[in-house]
Order: sequence, then C-alpha cells, then structure tokens
Amino acid sequence: MTVLLLLLLGGLLWSKPIMESFAEVKRFPFVAYREAWTGTPASSRDVAVPNVVIAYGPRESRQVLAEAAQIAYYLGQWTEDPGITPRMVRKGNLPSILLPLPRAMKTGKNILLLGTENEVVRKLGIRF
Repeated sequence: MTVLLLLLLGGLLWSKPIMESFAEVKRFPFVAYREAWTGTPASSRDVAVPNVVIAYGPRESRQVLAEAAQIAYYLGQWTEDPGITPRMVRKGNLPSILLPLPRAMKTGKNILLLGTENEVVRKLGIRF
C-alpha cells in the first residue's frame, strides 16, 4: 500500500500537463481570439470569434445547405462574439460565416467546404 502511494505521488510530481498553457487552446483553427466592441464600455480582450467560413458549391442540394446552416449555428454557440464593432453594425456590414465557395475564397479565413458540387472536388477529381 505504501509503495502504491509513493508511486502515485511520484507519477504526479514528474508527469507532464496535458496542455502547456492556454496558448495550446488558441491553436484551434476555427476560433480566433481578438478584441471585441472596441470604443464602448463593453470592450473586452481575448474574445472567441469565428475564424472560419463555411462554404458550399453553387449547385448543392437543400440538405447540404441545411447542414451548413446547422454547422454555422453550432459555431456561433461555441464563440462569444461575431467579431464586429459598433461602426460595422451602423454601416450594416455584418460578417457572414456561411458563403458560396467563390466568395469564401476571397475572405482569407479557414474554409470548411461542404458538398460535392463545387470546383475543388472537380479540380481534384475526387469521387464519392
């Protein structure tokens, strides 16, 4: 019994943590941490905002579009803020995370591509 307790204590002392720091969490590519609502009393730092665009092809079925909307909803639940400022709201410049593939390619964000009716699948010759 004493040996077991000593082994357990030694294991706890020399074991490595699962994640070194909070920076490990920040490597997740679908969420970025930014400052939000700058210039207002609600301004805060390290707010989780979406860092991904959910894209679909121009001829996708309604089922694929419904799944894309559901993924966008779940991503919105996961993050804390859409990453906008009051000035963007006044101008009506609200970001969208669900876009057709040609518009999604211009955003410079990570892309989750849904469906098979798009130019990427055709270009790579992938068959399902």
